[in-house]
Amino acid sequence: SMNFDETLYFSLFIAGGLITGLFIKKIVAPIFKKVVARTKWVADDLIFDNVSKWVIPWFTAVGTYFGWMRVEMSVKYHQWLQNGLMIFFVFSITWIIANVLSGLTKVRNAEGDKVVNSSSIVGNIIKVIIYCLGILVILQSLGISITPILTALGVGGLAVALALQDTLTNLFSGIQII
Repeated sequence: SMNFDETLYFSLFIAGGLITGLFIKKIVAPIFKKVVARTKWVADDLIFDNVSKWVIPWFTAVGTYFGWMRVEMSVKYHQWLQNGLMIFFVFSITWIIANVLSGLTKVRNAEGDKVVNSSSIVGNIIKVIIYCLGILVILQSLGISITPILTALGVGGLAVALALQDTLTNLFSGIQII
C-alpha cells in the first residue's frame, strides 16, 4: 500500500497531467484551430479534430505514469503500467490514423453534402486494415510473436478471396459504376 507522500505525489502528477491537458485543449488548441481552418488542405482539419480528442487523456496518462514511478512497488507492477500505457498510446494513434484516412476517402457528390456510398465502403475497409495493423503492433510490442498470426491471416485471406471470387467481382464492379 502507498504511504501518504506517495499518494500525494501520485495525485499531484495525475492532476498536473489533467490540468496540462485541459490547458492545451481549451487555450492552445483554439489558436491552432484558427491556423488549420485557413488552409485549403482537408487532411489537417481531420488530423487536428482527431488529435484534439486525445489531448486530455494523453496528458493524464503521462501524469499517471510519472506519479506511478514515484510509488515504491514491485517491478512487475511498473512493467504492467508501462505495457498498459503503451497499449493506450498505440490504440489512440491507430484510432487517429484510421479516422483520418477513412475521413479522406469520404467523397462528397456534386449536388450536395451526401457522402457517396462507395467511399464509405472504402473508408470502412481502410479502418479495418489500420485497426488490424494496430492490434499486430500491440501484440508485437508485448512480446507475442505475430509471424504465425500473419501466416494464418495470409492463408485465411487467400481462402476467403477464392471462395468469394464472384461476390468480390460484383462488389468491385458496383463500386466502379458508382
